[in-house]
Amino acid sequence: MVTIIRWTARVLAVLLVMLFVTMSFGEGVPSPWILARPEKYAFLALFVMLAGLVSALRWELVGGILILAGYALFALINQELIISWAFTLFPIAGILFLLSWALTRHHPVPMVK
Repeated sequence: MVTIIRWTARVLAVLLVMLFVTMSFGEGVPSPWILARPEKYAFLALFVMLAGLVSALRWELVGGILILAGYALFALINQELIISWAFTLFPIAGILFLLSWALTRHHPVPMVK
């Protein structure tokens, strides 16, 4: 069960990072100098979530916390986008990583190298 949770979280994390990278190449990342203050905070929250997704592949607890913290900041800034299907995948991944960490904390399951 833990292996299924862990790999579901990992696949979801990789897909979300790939989605962002694809959109960044297609649309480009805007210059922070031309963004309004709320947009700067929204991008900061997005980068915290992305850093959490990448770090959770190795450190599930740290990554899960970063994902959920970034999502909470993003939800405070932009309430309209939190109901979007793509943004609901971020906290799902964060919760899955934290669940995987919690289930293996006392009985570690060997991680695949």
